[in-house]
Amino acid sequence: MKLGKRSYWTGFFIIALLVFLPDILFADNTIGAKYRTFFGLDPRITVWFVAQLHLLFAAFVLGVPIFAVIVEYIGTKTKEAKYDNLAHESTALLSAAYATTAALGGLLSFVVFSLYPAVMGHIAGVMHGSFYIYAFCFFGETFMLYLYYYSWDKMKRDVVKNEKVKNILKTPCLVLGISVIPLLLYLFFFNGVGAFPKAHEVIPESFEISQFKGMVRQFEKKIEQLEETLDKTEDEKVERKITKDIETTEKDEEIMGNAYQKTKEEYILKEEIKQDENKKKELIIILKKYTEYFKKGEQGSYKILYKGKYENVHPIYIFFGFTLLLFLTVYGVYAWASGAKTVHIFLGILLNVFGLAVMLIANSWATYMMSPTGWAGELGSQTFIGSTWDAVSNKLWRPLNLHRLLGNIAFGGFIIGGYAAVKFLGARNDKERAHYDWMGYIGNFIGISGMILLPFAGYYLGREIYSHSPIMGNDMMGGFFSWTFVLQAVLIGVLFIGANYYLWTGMDRIEGAERYRSYIKYIIVILVLSFIVWVTPHNLPLTPSEQAVMGGQYHPVLKYLGLMPAKNAVIQFILLSTFFSFMLYRRANKGELKKFSENAGMGKLTTLIVLGITLLITGYWAFSVFNLEPKELGLEPGAAGVFQFHGSVILIHMLFMIMAVFLTFRDKGKIAQGILIGVTALIVTGVFGVTGFWVMEKANPFLRHLAVTQVLLVISTMLLTQTIDVYLFKGAKKVGEILWGKIGKRPQYALILLSVAIVMLMGLMGYVRSGLRQDWHVFGVMKDTSPQAMSPLIHEMTTTVGLITIVFFAMISFVFWLRSLGEKDTFIEDESYGDK
Repeated sequence: MKLGKRSYWTGFFIIALLVFLPDILFADNTIGAKYRTFFGLDPRITVWFVAQLHLLFAAFVLGVPIFAVIVEYIGTKTKEAKYDNLAHESTALLSAAYATTAALGGLLSFVVFSLYPAVMGHIAGVMHGSFYIYAFCFFGETFMLYLYYYSWDKMKRDVVKNEKVKNILKTPCLVLGISVIPLLLYLFFFNGVGAFPKAHEVIPESFEISQFKGMVRQFEKKIEQLEETLDKTEDEKVERKITKDIETTEKDEEIMGNAYQKTKEEYILKEEIKQDENKKKELIIILKKYTEYFKKGEQGSYKILYKGKYENVHPIYIFFGFTLLLFLTVYGVYAWASGAKTVHIFLGILLNVFGLAVMLIANSWATYMMSPTGWAGELGSQTFIGSTWDAVSNKLWRPLNLHRLLGNIAFGGFIIGGYAAVKFLGARNDKERAHYDWMGYIGNFIGISGMILLPFAGYYLGREIYSHSPIMGNDMMGGFFSWTFVLQAVLIGVLFIGANYYLWTGMDRIEGAERYRSYIKYIIVILVLSFIVWVTPHNLPLTPSEQAVMGGQYHPVLKYLGLMPAKNAVIQFILLSTFFSFMLYRRANKGELKKFSENAGMGKLTTLIVLGITLLITGYWAFSVFNLEPKELGLEPGAAGVFQFHGSVILIHMLFMIMAVFLTFRDKGKIAQGILIGVTALIVTGVFGVTGFWVMEKANPFLRHLAVTQVLLVISTMLLTQTIDVYLFKGAKKVGEILWGKIGKRPQYALILLSVAIVMLMGLMGYVRSGLRQDWHVFGVMKDTSPQAMSPLIHEMTTTVGLITIVFFAMISFVFWLRSLGEKDTFIEDESYGDK
């Protein structure tokens, strides 16, 4: 009988399965193997794929609760149902995605522990204490999420239960909240007190660590040699004295270390010991005690040999824990006294506390592999002498915490915006279009808010990577990974240009916005020119013939655009331009202003407080720059002039901030804002952009300080200008309404593009962060000896990130669709969509 094509292919697959099934089932299943493969696939790619999908869902799950609780709180203050509906719908998406996130996390655990058992055994040995805390926080996050979501309808309204308790606890809640937030940021997102243990930086004196493993054997041999030549008459008095001295020193490891050095200098290295019977007796006793002490374990031994000691958790962390617990307790009682809705917001705060803790702990595992802390010894023979806290509190932990927090906020905002755009395109009536148009705007606003601050966090992380390891820093910016930053530049350009485009087209729904359209063409020019500089590489991949035509590896003019001074300058210009676009959008339907001097009220005090904070921060940085010692950066004394010049420019900027507030109080707030933004752009882009090349040539290590200066000035300007803007337009006369839903389809496609770009950007930067270790599992401690040790090539990276993006959107679309099956979108009939 003639076989059909279907039978032919069936037979082919059966034969192939029989041939390859043994390899698939039994490959790399040896007990005790260091490495295994996933059905013959590259284990590195497998772990990367699963880990990145998990991180993308985790970013959504961690970013959306922050957004939802804030929006819900705004809804309780404004009494507008649309805010509560938005928070509820966002949480519904969150609850649908949470199970997928947990499933991917479980899959990731199976993959890494099965494919890299030796590596995970190492991580578990160092980080095991954090695993239990992570599990506790994960369960807490799970319970709070579902309690927060399913109690929504039952906690819709506030009915005050105890007015007296509410009034008593209102001020303590505010004070404790204000205390907790800066402490949280400082201790866990910036390089807080007690961040870095000292021992890993201390070099032992007069002793080679590589000799440690043979130390005990040497001592025992020395004892045996001495006893052979020793007069057997024991001097019990000497023995008791030496024993007592050594037992005393054991109580203090630093003293013990000094005692060992002294013993070595006075006895072991002295030739005359061979002629002195008493000294032989003393040395035997001492060596026996040290041998006994060293045999207790290498951990104790290394602590002796290193004069620096690892620090325990600094008391300020204990203080923070008590303060946080006190705040949650007081706020919980306040919420109970205030009513059900406030209790519901309290549940949302608890959800964010647990979610933030989960993120912080997971980040420590990743950063430990990049900047391991707690190790002592020479390369290849180190011993871990720290605690779990020492490993968690590594040099890159806090920068990555900040970077991921802002990244999660931006990611959650843009994904919500993309979801709203899809729902808008499929809306059946004006009510739904209005709701999803407004939801898309809020999502874009949250995304922009995170994106504006994200480059600053990226600079912070990059600076700390370079400070920790110039090898990783050079690979990142000028080596193997440099071209990934060209791709990053393209995606960042898409995000900022796309977000601005959405704001500009969004003005179509605002009556009276046409008077600001003339500004858009100038912003477009700035963004495009800045993007061209931002994306220009320093080093072009050229053939020898192309180099001959151009006159060398580097273009004679454009090569300067590929250097950090140029890129630092234009990214600040992009951020200021985006901020200006948002300001135009906010005031698009606002007309005649009321006098700030008469209308601001508490705004005057708030403006002065914000001015004080910005002056304090920038002033402290200026003081640091002025007092920076060239010697600290390995520079000649003449470099102090470079520091003084830039410190003076910071002082000039501070004067302009004071002038802006003065003009605002004199009812010239618009002029004040324009002057401050213009001067900031001139300084950070024009002045510092040019002097950056001078600094690179004359005092290159100061370039990192200059980048921080640019960041501080831009953030200070945004913060102060926005504060002025809020109170400046408070009560301003309207020239039109915001007609939600009256917008075209192109802005919705822009929102979808933004969601795709942010996913690709996170995938790309995840590859860079992890790939910087190259063929190290734990950088400088544990080498990758597998056949897949080298990093994937650029084309492999782009293919994998592209596939991850497709799979992520397929999965999250399916998750959102499942959510729509279980619950229909409901809107309150009297829900209004004004200009808020």
